[in-house]
Amino acid sequence: MSSDGTQSIIQALRADGEQLWQTTIPTMLNNAVPDGFGGLIVTTCVSGSPLTVMDLDATGQPVWQVQSAQVRGYGYICYAPQIAVDGSGVAYIAEPTNAGLPSITEAYPNTSIQSFQFPPSIVNNTAIQCCVGPPMVNTDGTMYVEYEVRNTTNNVITSDTLYFYNGTNGQPIVLGSTTQDQALLAGPIIPDGQGGVLATWTISPSHSVLQYPYQAADVTNGVVGTPYNLPFSPLSVAFGQSPTLVLGENGTAFARGTTTTSINGVLTPVDQIVSFNLSSGAPNWTYQTGAGSTLSIMAVISDGSLAVNDSQNGVIQISTTGSATPLTGALGSVPALSWKGAWYLSTAQGISGISLPLQVDDADVWSTMGGNPGQNGLPNASCGCLAQAVQTPIPGGPKTVADLRSIDSLPEMSVSAPVPPNCPICALQSPQCTTQGSGPTYLIVIGDEGLNNPNGNNYDVGYGFGLVAQQKANDLQAQGNSAIACRVSTVQQFSNALTQNGVINGDVIYYGHSGLMAFGKPPTAWASELFVGQGSGDNTNVAAYNITVVCDQTLTPPCNINNYLSSNTAIRLNGCDAALSTGQNDYYAHTPTTIAQILSKQLTRKVYAYDVGLYFSNLDANHDTYFNGIGRTGPSTLPDYLIPEGSPRGKPNPLVCTAQACGKQ
Repeated sequence: MSSDGTQSIIQALRADGEQLWQTTIPTMLNNAVPDGFGGLIVTTCVSGSPLTVMDLDATGQPVWQVQSAQVRGYGYICYAPQIAVDGSGVAYIAEPTNAGLPSITEAYPNTSIQSFQFPPSIVNNTAIQCCVGPPMVNTDGTMYVEYEVRNTTNNVITSDTLYFYNGTNGQPIVLGSTTQDQALLAGPIIPDGQGGVLATWTISPSHSVLQYPYQAADVTNGVVGTPYNLPFSPLSVAFGQSPTLVLGENGTAFARGTTTTSINGVLTPVDQIVSFNLSSGAPNWTYQTGAGSTLSIMAVISDGSLAVNDSQNGVIQISTTGSATPLTGALGSVPALSWKGAWYLSTAQGISGISLPLQVDDADVWSTMGGNPGQNGLPNASCGCLAQAVQTPIPGGPKTVADLRSIDSLPEMSVSAPVPPNCPICALQSPQCTTQGSGPTYLIVIGDEGLNNPNGNNYDVGYGFGLVAQQKANDLQAQGNSAIACRVSTVQQFSNALTQNGVINGDVIYYGHSGLMAFGKPPTAWASELFVGQGSGDNTNVAAYNITVVCDQTLTPPCNINNYLSSNTAIRLNGCDAALSTGQNDYYAHTPTTIAQILSKQLTRKVYAYDVGLYFSNLDANHDTYFNGIGRTGPSTLPDYLIPEGSPRGKPNPLVCTAQACGKQ
């Protein structure tokens, strides 16, 4: 805020604090969210002026803006719109009340705007627009929102119907209806983890409060499941006030709301958190605080527990059985999660990093409030490519590509689906190699596809890695190069690929799984690794504990990497989080590091790698229009590219890593 209180100041900063740009706008409302393209959507409302929603791009320049109309008898109303953004950057702006905006406005990254109105309510024979709940985007890219159509005469509700709107087919379905003198208030919506959604709403009689006013129902394939009560008994309910929700695993959800209890004979509102079954509403456990303390859900944790902040007692971890373990004292505010999985605390003294033994459930598409750390209503698993289905029809269920933060050792399984056409690399079995083209020689190393584990983490990418390797080999051949492609499943085979194919005077390019291996539940330590194989045994990974196997210098004679790689050869790792630091001492290296740095030290070459997740696309990084692969199936034929998560038109470049550090090119 400016010193005179009339302007909001927006600054864009790099992670190291370097300021990229700064701009000032009229005073902002507290509903800013990322636009999915590296920019920020903000709302301003100056007295006597229209409420304005504006998108600032990654350089701070306006992309589009939407302004409200005056409301007869009220002028301009400052009621913050609710905004969700889908994976292609389309912003859905919902007008909760009759405050001068359409029911839904759709703002596109190409600056086009379109809007539509839901059917009006009738109040004393006058049509008004009211009311709409917060929009959300499901994992398939479909926008959902609830809206209410009410008939009122002389302040008495004669009928009310709550609709559930599907933005893909434009068809509303009825969530509930009544002819009683009560309102059905639209509530938040979250994914159910199975392709459907959990819809919530509030039953609000005009002159009383129901014992359980908050309702929920699972909606699957356009069919509304049996509604049930959420177990909160507030003293009062109000428009726009609903329980907050996050999604767990295995059909579990968590909600935070206010309930009423008797303290010293006085009915007192207290905060409560409940774990419940998505289909039936049956509670698994409840956790309740004392009077005057505020509970906030932080995130669902990788072991199925829940991280909660208690304003009077600090961070608490609640197990799957409901037992609470205090982790900190009172912190003064609620820790927030960054896109990289780190925790931060914002207080009156500033913003600081905070170390917590809490690893968010990477596979969960709605483990945090608002769907992701930006809270813009878009499902976004921390390991985003966990949510990307791969079309290759392999027996055993849907396949995904995984940003591996942890992995279980399981027996090896081979791909059994038909080999995609025009993809000879896809047919390779470890440790086979093939060569195509002539000219300067590049080496392409392809790891195992991965497995679908009993713990629910699906790592099987089918022929995904083979397809992107074939795409790269074709591109290299078209440029006059030779490409040797080798399938590997162990650290020894990885080393042999580097040292048994003559002199590589181009680059070494890896396509496969990588990331951080977790130790402990919840994780207390990490190791950065390449997960080249899917079989059991330590030799299926490449990490600090076995890196000396790669061009082993203890052999007789010792391996000299200069006999196999030219001095200009770079190692390019196309796997998730290969340049993401463990943030603390690597479990094996005993110092903060990455597998990219570990390889650079061993091979004395620069290593290029990403500190974000990757996903499959039929478009390259310069043309793909999505932030990540959520809701989109990976290609089953060529073309196929493995590209980094990030803003369309602004995908991050790989970091360049030496033995000492990883940094920008």
